[in-house]
Amino acid sequence: MKATDKLHLNSLYNVEVVCEENDAALLLIPEATVERTNLHNFIVKLEAAKAINVADLTYLAIDKMAAQIDMLTTVKKYMYRGAVKANQLNKPKIEAALNKKPTYFVSNDDATIANKAEEVKEMLKNNTTLLVNILPANITEMETKIQAYRDVLLLPQQAIDKRKTTGSMIIKELVKESLIPKNNIVKLFYSYISEQTNVINEAARIGKPQGSRHLSIAVSYTEADTGVRLKNVKTTVTNGIKTFIKYSSKRGGAQFYSLDNDNYTITSERETFITNVQTPVGVDETHVARFKIILKKESSPANDPEKTTGFYNIIVYDQETNQPLPGVQVSFPTIQYVETTDEDGENFQDTLQPATLAGTLYLDGYKQQNITLIIQAGKETKGQFYLEKE
Repeated sequence: MKATDKLHLNSLYNVEVVCEENDAALLLIPEATVERTNLHNFIVKLEAAKAINVADLTYLAIDKMAAQIDMLTTVKKYMYRGAVKANQLNKPKIEAALNKKPTYFVSNDDATIANKAEEVKEMLKNNTTLLVNILPANITEMETKIQAYRDVLLLPQQAIDKRKTTGSMIIKELVKESLIPKNNIVKLFYSYISEQTNVINEAARIGKPQGSRHLSIAVSYTEADTGVRLKNVKTTVTNGIKTFIKYSSKRGGAQFYSLDNDNYTITSERETFITNVQTPVGVDETHVARFKIILKKESSPANDPEKTTGFYNIIVYDQETNQPLPGVQVSFPTIQYVETTDEDGENFQDTLQPATLAGTLYLDGYKQQNITLIIQAGKETKGQFYLEKE
């Protein structure tokens, strides 16, 4: 993966993080749901594309050169033959049009070379009544060589199109298309959440590999016993002079932007969990300090909500590819719950009263599926579901 592509991917991550931090406001914006889903899907595809061997997406240089030489040799042969006949017939305009210098063709990009060869062929074809030394078979020969060259040029795009249909385009194409939802999200911030425009602009900006980064500390939380991501963890970051407090998002993350170069203490607190302290944490301009913190449960009384309520953790897959599906809408009307699956196709909900939940799974382009989950006190309900394309 090229350095510039990595920078683009980092900017997509950063924009998604800002969206997470402004989740409550964005949920009120209908357009934002679509753009956030599109952005997240591109991030998932880009991650997958890193591992794809893209050798088949480029034609061998020798194949292209061989086809180009074959085409130009044929076209020039008849071009010069026609130029001589035009001179003999005293047709200066036709002669001038056919007296091309060698650089007329090859000092252009690949597609233009083919177009110029096509122009010469058409000039000869349109003047065969005068240029009697140019036969119909000669025109057909040129057409065949030009088409053969164009076919070679189409090979990479055909491979790209194939990858588009399977959801695994090459990175360059994905990066280009991912700019659309990213830019749309920035516009939505300008329109609806103007007080955060500076933050979203910084996140969306493509920085230099060794330049300042927009995220200084990134923390993600999971529970020691279950491995489930923990939301609403109070995260306090301080260097003794300045103190910053944030709560982890529904995906278990908390991010702190543009801190001063210094050493910081990170304190993580959540009810019924043992407080975790990380110190000292060095922050500078050359990297993002990332932490995966596992929180352990405290000893708790028998009426602890964690023991009297249950939770579920489900994963939704594409039935055809068996790949996790992000952005699937998970709805349980009886508890007024509507949320989407994360980048791993997962959806988690805790502190649920024991009950049988009837809900639906929906993603644009797929058939809606009804699901049922049985929630039990103090237990995790797991589920795997597969959506079928329409």
